[in-house]
Amino acid sequence: MVHRYGDGPSANERRRDLVHPFCRDEELQAIIRDLSQEACRAVLLESDMGLGATTLLQSVAERAHGNMPVLAIHGTPSLAKIPFGVLAANLRASGPTSLRSPVEMIRDMLALFSETAVDNSGNLDDSQNTPLVILDEAEFIDQPTAELLVHLVQVGSVKLLASYRTGSEMTEPLPSLWSKGVAERMRLLPLTRSEGHDFCCAMLSGRVLPSSSWHMWSAAAGNPLLLSLIISDAYQDGHLSQSNGAWVADAAMLPNGVQLQGLVHGQLRNLSAAAEEALALVALSEPVKSATLREIVSAEAIEELLRRRIVHAPAWEPGQLRLINPAYGDVIRATLPHTKSRRLHLQLIEKLNAEAPNPEALLRRTMWALDSGLPTDDGQLLQAGTFACKLYQSETGLHLASAITDPKFLSRANCVKARAKFNMGDYAAAVGLLEAAEKQATNVVDLLFGGLLMNAAKAAMGLPLKACYEDAANLRRHGEQLALSAENDSEQIIWITQERATVLELLTMSREGRYLEMDSPIRTILAASAPAYELDHKLHCSIALAMESERLSALGQPESGLTAAFSALAMTHQEDRDVYFLPEMIVTRSQVAALLAGDWVQAEQILAHFSVDMGPATISFGGSIDVARGMVMLRQGRMSSALPVLRSGIVSLQQSDPQQMLGLCTAMAMYAGAGTGHLDATAPNLTPSGANNCMYLVSIHEQAFAAAALEYREKNGQGLTGLIRLADDAAKRGHLTLELTALALAVGFDPDSYMDRFASVAAKVQGPWAGAVRTYARVWASGNARALVEAGEELLSARIYQHAQKVFHKAFALSLGSHQQDVALRARDGLARVAHATGETATQGVTEGVSSVESKAVLTKREGEIAALAASGASDKDIAEKLGVSVRTVEGHLYRTYAKLGIAAREELDLVLP
Repeated sequence: MVHRYGDGPSANERRRDLVHPFCRDEELQAIIRDLSQEACRAVLLESDMGLGATTLLQSVAERAHGNMPVLAIHGTPSLAKIPFGVLAANLRASGPTSLRSPVEMIRDMLALFSETAVDNSGNLDDSQNTPLVILDEAEFIDQPTAELLVHLVQVGSVKLLASYRTGSEMTEPLPSLWSKGVAERMRLLPLTRSEGHDFCCAMLSGRVLPSSSWHMWSAAAGNPLLLSLIISDAYQDGHLSQSNGAWVADAAMLPNGVQLQGLVHGQLRNLSAAAEEALALVALSEPVKSATLREIVSAEAIEELLRRRIVHAPAWEPGQLRLINPAYGDVIRATLPHTKSRRLHLQLIEKLNAEAPNPEALLRRTMWALDSGLPTDDGQLLQAGTFACKLYQSETGLHLASAITDPKFLSRANCVKARAKFNMGDYAAAVGLLEAAEKQATNVVDLLFGGLLMNAAKAAMGLPLKACYEDAANLRRHGEQLALSAENDSEQIIWITQERATVLELLTMSREGRYLEMDSPIRTILAASAPAYELDHKLHCSIALAMESERLSALGQPESGLTAAFSALAMTHQEDRDVYFLPEMIVTRSQVAALLAGDWVQAEQILAHFSVDMGPATISFGGSIDVARGMVMLRQGRMSSALPVLRSGIVSLQQSDPQQMLGLCTAMAMYAGAGTGHLDATAPNLTPSGANNCMYLVSIHEQAFAAAALEYREKNGQGLTGLIRLADDAAKRGHLTLELTALALAVGFDPDSYMDRFASVAAKVQGPWAGAVRTYARVWASGNARALVEAGEELLSARIYQHAQKVFHKAFALSLGSHQQDVALRARDGLARVAHATGETATQGVTEGVSSVESKAVLTKREGEIAALAASGASDKDIAEKLGVSVRTVEGHLYRTYAKLGIAAREELDLVLP
């Protein structure tokens, strides 16, 4: 179904000012730290336009103001040739600065600092109260000023913070400060994805869907100024709306609003005609080989663009040229006159196409031809449309596929449209288009092109398993029919269609949880070879390995499952062979394996890989990132941290949920909310659907977390019974990992009843998580406080916080009962470290530990007062005087307090009192 975004801001609301956050705190602290060191006399800051150098310099000036004299200078091209011209406005002496000698200028500068000197009291620690000169755009000052500043820095009269633009050089001799060892260099970098997300949230003063922040951050290439303009334009134009409390950007939004256009056109002002021509070519066809461009336009034009930092040669693409920022391309292409675009295409496309462009360049150049109204080969349109959909440029994919008219490509064109609809979350429309494509298929390539996507779309719709098994049977029959008309290739056609049908059956068996039965067909696929259809067979092998990863993960071998997933990811494929989302499907299985193994390092690396290397997939698959991150936190016992992540995931998955993770995400959110006492009244009550519309192991986890949430909420044993029922069913099927998951949640409610079974199953499951579980179960019934503490420390090191907490609680209680003060201290310290890691308060954990050994009675108010004073070190006499009671009364209250708390002496009070 298509999900509608929430209502956007009204016209009046859009008129309010957005927040413009400062995003260079780390760099600010680094500059302050460097300038505070005696050996560092200058910091030279390199930055591209829009990365925040000027704002950073202003922040340093504000921090230094009141602590030392500060002189701010801004270089400008108009004064760059006038001796001391940039200093004129700061000096009181009359007459032109150009007529003064360097000695006079030094005297004037020192006098200026002397007039504004104040006591140094803080942020920039310099015992000599050294003045600070802040110089912005140091490439645009005159040489005498540069020489003056270098002299003042070298003799220790001032410290210097100077910024300059990447690709330029500071005026000599400023660079010599670094070569002489008295200056530090720093370079501002674009915001990382995480920083970009935080920037979006701060600017919009609320939660932002991760896929939406990625969309805007990637369009700006992490440039804070461009990102702020993209957000502002989108907000003003109504392309940002709120859904369930989170900001959502229109995924089809192009960053070419009025403010962004104004900035980009300002940067392009005064280009030569030749450079404008070269710029248009790069924008219309990027990436473009530098050698090819030099054949078309002059070398001087290219050098002008490079010098102005409008284009660059990325280090990861040797010999290629791109615009300095993707947002520039969107603006230039949107505002380039149609006639000029058409003329350039007619004149130059043959030379550009001769370089065998990569998928991105092919897509760009195909759109260039189509938008210019020029005839375009249907095969190229199909190829470009396929690339567009895999890059999640869904509107572009629809546009390209709709332009195809050749009957021999219509079947695959419908598949491209279906993938675009799938990306948008309109699974019913995708199925309709794929069914039409299947009827149009006249050859094996057409027949195989959309079949995998059909299976996924029907699963996303929740259609019965029977429909997917029927698709596999129909494919076998269709392949046999095609083979009748292919004399020389009939055996290979039957073979490859039979293998594809087996793959479809495997995907459906995954939804049923028939993991034991999947072994044989997986082995058959991996052992086969298909010379005539090698590319399709290779695709089948990748899927078979992904299925093997899922199968092994469920059967108690998640580490082996992770190895299988990595083998699948290592295989390369021809991207225009199919419209299926193969990389995303494999990455999801690798995430599952890492999570079930408890390999947090691998799980985090996979999440980072998805976020960076597969960024465009965030538009459709971004919700699964939050599901994985939330599950890591829950497996570690970090419920409070998991809850906001999972709530964000719910919003993402309501927009697009191709692998049907919404049920699991909601169940985990309800579990985390119930477990932390933050029941979310807006979340729907979850009842496991049983629709088999996702991986079976995902469905079982959904049911398990739903049952645990019910037990937290109702506390009547109903949820616990449900967990044991799931564990029993998993045991019958041989699904050891799923049995262990259900038991882990059950043990959280009743460790004594299920600990033996928990330990027995854990011993059969691979991975650090099962190993930690074995440690937990082994010591639980030991009654040895010291062994429990040692086990707790092992669990804490493995980041299995919830089990570490329970073990420390028990160790603390036992150590108090046996008066082992050193063990109690270690247990209390362990609880504090658990609390710090999970975001809970340390006293909460200690109080829970004490409750199992203290008397049923609660301390009276007077007992609590006396106990607190005694714990702080006050003597009985001091307490008696402070409270106005007798020493005997104090002693009596303390005696009763020790009995209630299960301790023997006042030295142990500090252990048990919060």
